[in-house]
Amino acid sequence: MGLISLLIIDEINSTLNKKIDREVIYEKRCNLFFGIESVGGKLFLTKDSLLFYSHGVNISSRRKFTVIDLKEITNIEKCNTLLLIPNGMKIHSNSKTYQFVVPGRSKWIEIIKNTCEKL
Repeated sequence: MGLISLLIIDEINSTLNKKIDREVIYEKRCNLFFGIESVGGKLFLTKDSLLFYSHGVNISSRRKFTVIDLKEITNIEKCNTLLLIPNGMKIHSNSKTYQFVVPGRSKWIEIIKNTCEKL
């Protein structure tokens, strides 16, 4: 895979005061739900985190990125979304549950679990 844009990394590091690896293991377009609101963007997996970065087409005022530390993930499961879309994926962390719609969710789940096991 490639690298996450330096602009995105700089924005995350300055906003969250956090360093994340920018080498991408896997990436695909996806949607992230905030309650019943779905925000479109791209999901990146690095060796230490999952990063959702929203695209500019969204009407939402949601912030542009969400970072999930892989060490915080407690469970990943398949699910149907609120709209009954069958390619949902729930990621449970120590502090929050995230619901995504991703193409190839089985592959996502497998790759995330394998990456978490290496930590």
